[in-house]
Amino acid sequence: MTGKKRTILLLISLVLLLVLCVSCSWLFETEKTETAITDNKEFYNEDSLSGIKEMYITVPEPKESDSRYNFTLEQLNSNIVDPFAKHDPEIKVIFQEGFNGSIQKDNYGYGLSDYNATMKLRGQSARLADLESYKIRLNSKAPWGKYVTVNLNKHPYDDLRIRNKLAFELIKDISDITSVSTQFVHLYIKDFSEGDYSTPYVDYGLFTHVENIDTRYLENHGLDKNGHLYKCENFEFKRYEDVLRNVNDDEYDENDFEDILEIKGVNDHRKLIEMLDAVNNEYNHINDVIATYFNRDNFITWLALNVITDNVDTQSRNYYLYSPTDSTTWYFIPWDYDKSLGAYSDTRPIWQKGISNLWGNTLVRRFLRNTDNRAELDAKMVELGNKISQDKLEYYSELFKPIATRFLTTEPDNIPPALDIDAINEEFELLKGSIQKNLEAYYTSLERPMPVFLYPPHLNGNFMEFDWSQSYDFQDDPIYYHFQVSGSPLFTDILYEDDMLLNNELIIRKFPPGHYYYRIYSRDSHGNTTDAFDIYYDDKTETYCFGVNDFYVN
Repeated sequence: MTGKKRTILLLISLVLLLVLCVSCSWLFETEKTETAITDNKEFYNEDSLSGIKEMYITVPEPKESDSRYNFTLEQLNSNIVDPFAKHDPEIKVIFQEGFNGSIQKDNYGYGLSDYNATMKLRGQSARLADLESYKIRLNSKAPWGKYVTVNLNKHPYDDLRIRNKLAFELIKDISDITSVSTQFVHLYIKDFSEGDYSTPYVDYGLFTHVENIDTRYLENHGLDKNGHLYKCENFEFKRYEDVLRNVNDDEYDENDFEDILEIKGVNDHRKLIEMLDAVNNEYNHINDVIATYFNRDNFITWLALNVITDNVDTQSRNYYLYSPTDSTTWYFIPWDYDKSLGAYSDTRPIWQKGISNLWGNTLVRRFLRNTDNRAELDAKMVELGNKISQDKLEYYSELFKPIATRFLTTEPDNIPPALDIDAINEEFELLKGSIQKNLEAYYTSLERPMPVFLYPPHLNGNFMEFDWSQSYDFQDDPIYYHFQVSGSPLFTDILYEDDMLLNNELIIRKFPPGHYYYRIYSRDSHGNTTDAFDIYYDDKTETYCFGVNDFYVN
């Protein structure tokens, strides 16, 4: 064979080899490369740790012709909601910033005599409190510093009123997740809405301004402002087929959709639905689902963060889901930590302490059933415990303590059951040790069986059929169900009991007509117990009864 022919054959072989490699490249594909979420730390440069902004709001007299905003301040604060109205009550206001008790020439809004903003109540449970929180919207062409939306949070369920800001200051130092900008605010309101123009400014006390999470937030934090963004309102990663539909579906209802997920970004839900289909398909390995649809580090950080701060109110809400354009990856953005770091009462069901608090979340539940995933979560818990050290908690506690003490011991924030000086000092001491306490609660929760959901009983002739979801034990210990029926929600009398049930169902004889209550405890072979998810509120005794469901026999 001549050298020329040899060269030609070699070239042909190389081309064929190249084609073969390209056509079979799927054999060598790696997992999708995840892009870590990084925060724009420079955005926080203007945040003050111990400074307090002064804000002044004037409420003009509403015009009858302007029905959308035809409310007085008293009506707004009364939280009167018309179920047939398209919008929550809202009023027009003059929003200004001041300094040392007055609005000065270089302050925002100086000299304004006409409204420049609208104001309404904000929050869900917060709006039921005596001291209200407010959402203020400014003209996008005249923002207050970096903000068009100003969230003034009273945090009535945090005895110290400083935990939300403290938590977001801590989150700023944590990788793989974003925080929000916060400022303490001293608010004054002058109310002309009743027609009395002699009304002076009234001191409304201490609030925390928390940056609004919207498309502007995405842009300010170096994220994709054109991406998908949802605020979780009643969402546990179930499929919700009847409600979570795409906009082109004939049965799509935006109001129903937003009862579960509030739409803050792109109004196209195909990517969300695809992800939920995958999460809820038990044939998909959970780690493949996470590799395809989530950033693993971000998800585990969010999960560990909520547990180690004991941020209880995140089972189905108080977080955002974000996905950039042209990406299948979803990221968790934390939100609302006023019930964290020891703010939540210890009088609560067992399952609300530790990881079991999030067991109702489908994504979390599937993730935790994998032993390797739990080990990774363990490591992240230790890592966050080191980052949110007791030294750091003591630093912020000493910084914020004078602010809390100043406002909690004077009007209007000292209304009962406000803390006195001794109680404030004690609460701050407990706060300093909260991370270690929460870490211990996490390890304890791993030893307990996971909670179950109780289902309404069924009548079948002279028998009643009870059933409930299955519990789960991370150590694969045998699980027994302790079943009780009572005529009292406090279970002062036991009408039926079985404490050694192996199956999650029971058939017993029908009770005489009346109102009854039943509860379930899941117990492993080592005696570790957990009550059910259900909570019954007894109006007569004004008591929350944990793990209890009621039923009637006619």
